[in-house]
Order: sequence, then structure tokens, then C-alpha cells
Amino acid sequence: MGIITRVLFGLCATSIVLSPLASAAPPPNPMPAGLVFQNISYLERNIDVPLDWAEPAGPQITVVARVHNPQAMDKPFFFFVGGGPAMESINAYSAVAQGYGYDRHLSELSKSHRVVTFDPRGFGRSTPLDRHSVAMDPVLLHRLFSAPAVARDLARMISVIAGTETPFYLAGHSFGGEPIAHYLAQGEGRRPRGVLFLSATPAVVDTAAFFHERMRTQIAMNRKIQSENPDLFEKIIKARVFIAEELGSWDDSRVLTSGLDMQFTDLPDWRGLDRQLDRILAVEPGDRQGLERALHSHLPFSDLMVYALDWSFQHAVSQKDLVAGLPEDITSQIEPWMLLEHRALMSAERQLLFPEAEQAFMRLCDEKLCGVTVPLDLDRLKEALRDIPALMLLGVNDPMVPFQQMRDGFAAISTSAAHHFEAIDGPGADHSSSYAPEALSWAMEKMKELEAAACTAALKPVPPL
Repeated sequence: MGIITRVLFGLCATSIVLSPLASAAPPPNPMPAGLVFQNISYLERNIDVPLDWAEPAGPQITVVARVHNPQAMDKPFFFFVGGGPAMESINAYSAVAQGYGYDRHLSELSKSHRVVTFDPRGFGRSTPLDRHSVAMDPVLLHRLFSAPAVARDLARMISVIAGTETPFYLAGHSFGGEPIAHYLAQGEGRRPRGVLFLSATPAVVDTAAFFHERMRTQIAMNRKIQSENPDLFEKIIKARVFIAEELGSWDDSRVLTSGLDMQFTDLPDWRGLDRQLDRILAVEPGDRQGLERALHSHLPFSDLMVYALDWSFQHAVSQKDLVAGLPEDITSQIEPWMLLEHRALMSAERQLLFPEAEQAFMRLCDEKLCGVTVPLDLDRLKEALRDIPALMLLGVNDPMVPFQQMRDGFAAISTSAAHHFEAIDGPGADHSSSYAPEALSWAMEKMKELEAAACTAALKPVPPL
């Protein structure tokens, strides 16, 4: 059983369950220098922040940040906010992702910047939540661990690591754009030298429309694979048959079928999908653990914690409602063989496959989070961005961030010649293409142009780094 941290919420005491690691003494702050990963030296900082920013003197938790190339005192900082929600970033964007080349962006960028990654509150090496507990209050969880709280942690982190004068850039990938948007709108932290939205979601106003557009993109990409990669299409069919046969005797494991559908994230870059299908089809019949490993190789959308925190944009919408609310123009296009996100989400039918206690927690989330908002003041965001260079990079085939919708959304908050939207086209223009080493190198060169444009508009010289 986890440690119970008592938190005042309204007039009553409510509890959030933290894992036993939460009671362990944090390592020294900062950790000794001299650590090396992928030929990059780094140190780690343990930043103390309030569990509840409404009560700064209340219980404290720790957010762990990793500073790459810390000895380069003449280089600006580059704070990288990873995707999610409910996802660690230090490992997700470095060690565990080596097979996909994601670690290369750190080594390349660290030549010119001190790159900072961090695990958001509640996850990874930061003070962790017990993400499988059904004892948490969903409203309190949503309030204390969604984007606005992460934004305030980011402000504290910048203050501790970069101080009051060292220049820094902000970059957010995927959901990481949300905390950055809140950071800017809150106006409580230092002004960044520039902002990068990398396949990011800085201002999602209509969650359902956002999801519907994702589905349309995924359907189109499935049809493209069917027409252009017939061998891959045959592999998908074969993998579906194999999984169905294997799970037929596993009464407690039918939820694993969604593991194949999670491969919709690889649709634009069919080579990644091909590798994943090979891993599934290489499993020996009857090897339950092998199939579980093959199907759990991607971020699970059906984790209890993700269920409570996912879709925490302007307003919360349950996964069950999103699946049930698909319009007819989408449902009429769906084929049984397609790899689609809605099959990996918690529909009413899939919830029935989980233990009753977990079903009850999901019902509680649906009830208590109905109408709960994560307000983002778009006017304040636009005002904050007015004199800050901002760049959005987005793949035209991104199955997670709808291209046209995000381009329109960025245009709505762009108020300056120092703001630029760049489309990434060609093979592999997917959700991770925006932070590939080549894309980041191009982006930082483009940022120099945008900084010059901002200074020209303000009639002042470009400040040195």
C-alpha cells in the first residue's frame, strides 16, 4: 500500500496515494557532476515544489530534472517538456528510446545548448503516484497533476537551474505544448528567448473535434497503407488473426488486443510498424509473456492514471464518451483491419474486461470529471507571445496532432512576424519527426531569424546569448 499524503481540499481532508518511493529521502541536490550518457555529461537536480500550488507552504514533492552538458556555462538552456499526460520524459526521450534514434536529439542539441529534460510531477523519478491505485480522488488528481501545475513546476525549475539572467528556450513535444502555453499565460515565470511547439498542442479548445480529426487522419493513413503497402496490409491481417487465436483461451487478457491498435502511432512511418508486426508474429504460439511484451511496447492509453488525466485540455472528456460520440462520417469509414486509436481507448465494452474495482474508479472519473475544466486564457497567451519568437513544427501525416486544426490554432495565437508555422512533409513526417536532430538543428537556425524579426519590430538590437 502506498504512502498517504494528506491534503486539504475545500473543507474536507482528501488523500492522494503516492508510491512507497515517495517516502524515501531524495538524493543530494544537485547530484555530483561527472555522469555520462550517450557521451553527454549530465547532472540531475531535485527541485522541491508544493504538492498544491494553492498552498505553497503545504506538503512538498520533488521534480527531478536532468541537465545535459552542464559544464558549458556559455551556452543557453533549452528546457524540453515531453509528451503525456501521465508519462515520464527523462527516459522516454533518451535511454529507452535508443532503438528509435530519439536519443540523438540530445547529443546534437547539447553541442549548442544545455538541454534540460524532466519527469513531470507524479511520474518517473519525480515523486511518483501509485498509478494503479483506485483510492484517489479524480478531481484532486486532475487539479494537482494536470498542465497548469506542471507549468508552475516549470517556472520553479527555470528559476533554480537557469537563475535570473541566463537565457533559455522552451520546447514542448505533443502534450508538452500545454504546460508551456499555461506557463506563458500564467505570466509568473521568466520570459524565454524563444518557444518551440514540436508536434504540440498549445491551445486545444474543442477536445471532441480534436479527437475526431485524429480519427480521420488515422483512417486515411490506414487506407494509404492498404493501397501502397499490400505486404504490410497482409501482415496486419495476420497479426490480428494470431492475437485473436492466442487470446481466445485467456479470459483475463482480452484487453491486450488494443496493443496492436496502439501501433496507429507508427502509421506514417511504416518501417516502425513493420518492425512491430514482426515482433508480434515472431512470438511462439502459447507464449503468453512473449505476446504481452510485444503488445505492451507502446504507451498504454488504458492505464488508470491516463484515464483520469488524459484529454485534460480546456475541458475533460471521458474516453468512453469520445468513442461513443464518433460521428457517422467516421464510423462508416472504419474497417475491421484498421489500426485505430479508438480501439485502444476505454470504451464501455472494454471497461467490462477490467476488475470491478477499476471499473468503479473509471465510473467515478466519468462522474466527477464531467464539466471539470483546465482553463487556459487564450488572450493572455496571445499577449505573452506578442514579443516572443515562436515556432511550430508539425508533420503533415501526424496521427496524434491534426495538421490543419493545429495550423489554424497556431494562427489564432500568432500576433507577430516572429511567429512561424513549418510543415514537415515526406516519408516519416509523423509525431516524432519534429524533434529529430535534423529538424531541431533547422529549428534553432530558424529561431535566430525569428529573434532578429522580433528585435526589428521592437526597434532594438538582438541581445547576445
